[in-house]
Amino acid sequence: MKPLVLSPNSLSYLTCPRKFMNYRILGRRLAGARAGADAGNILHSAWAAWNRGDTTLRRTIGRVHVGSIGTTEQICDAIIEAERASLPLERADDHRTAAYLKDAFAALRAELEPRRGTWRVLEVERRLTRRIGEVKAEVYDGTTITHMVHGNWLQRLEAKAGDCDMDGVAIVPIHLELVRDLVIEIIATGERWVVDLKTSAWDDEAKPRAWAVGDQGKCYTWAWNDEFANKPVAGAQFIRLVMRKPVQKPTAKTKPTFEPQVLPPFRYTPAILEEWRKSVLTRAADILRRDPENPDDWPMQACDSNCIQFNKPCDYLGACEMDPDQRAYFLAQDFFEPSGAGKEPLTVEEAV
Repeated sequence: MKPLVLSPNSLSYLTCPRKFMNYRILGRRLAGARAGADAGNILHSAWAAWNRGDTTLRRTIGRVHVGSIGTTEQICDAIIEAERASLPLERADDHRTAAYLKDAFAALRAELEPRRGTWRVLEVERRLTRRIGEVKAEVYDGTTITHMVHGNWLQRLEAKAGDCDMDGVAIVPIHLELVRDLVIEIIATGERWVVDLKTSAWDDEAKPRAWAVGDQGKCYTWAWNDEFANKPVAGAQFIRLVMRKPVQKPTAKTKPTFEPQVLPPFRYTPAILEEWRKSVLTRAADILRRDPENPDDWPMQACDSNCIQFNKPCDYLGACEMDPDQRAYFLAQDFFEPSGAGKEPLTVEEAV
């Protein structure tokens, strides 16, 4: 039986199943308007190079082959310039230029540089899959259970002869697919931690608490500890880089444009991680239960926190305001694009 492959992001489908359907089943997202996410991805690329200590760059970015030799800081700047040049500006006046992003990364480096001597790097930007368990699922037509989530996209999950019992129930392996930013070991204590970089335009106090109980930190921690039980990590530490829009006439009350924050680490006990593992299997069984061709199985969860995100309307709010029979036509218009536009398929290690 092929596995159901889940990413940490796909586990949040219950926040709004209809949004999940539009993005991951119908495969549509609002065209453009991704400057914030693109900026975060660019800085993650530079951060990985910095953590590895890269002094050479040989990469095809967009359609351009980029080659460079220099200090690690110069390589990071070259990555930022090349990746930013491969993306269009969201608007003509967008402030997240290459120069802005290089300044943001310089601020991050200045905050972290004094700490680098206190840890040793164990892993940088590793992509992998890991088996987390198995669930029972009903076979609908004798050959197909439902669709599987592979990273961000839905693919058909086939049931072969011998996969099911007499009642038409199959045992489906559940795998996690993830990209882990960084794992370090504190030299003084020997403790190991997963480290994850977050970029944001806000510095609210609530979001780090949500990260602590969310899927990402637990996923990265569980996957490491499952593979390296003899040298487990204690939990996750998040580093937030706040990047504000530059103010033309700053005052004494104006906050800095760039504000790196090393947040307190979150410890995950074995009991917390086991509770989370079971919750993943519960959600996996629920996804397998739903029919990807039936919108009623993916209902809207309309509320302020879902329909308004980052002080902007949800990308799909316009579709949700329409009659049901008009939504597919609306999502097919040019102001939407394929959800996978500009994304490279993930090549991951074999799950075990």
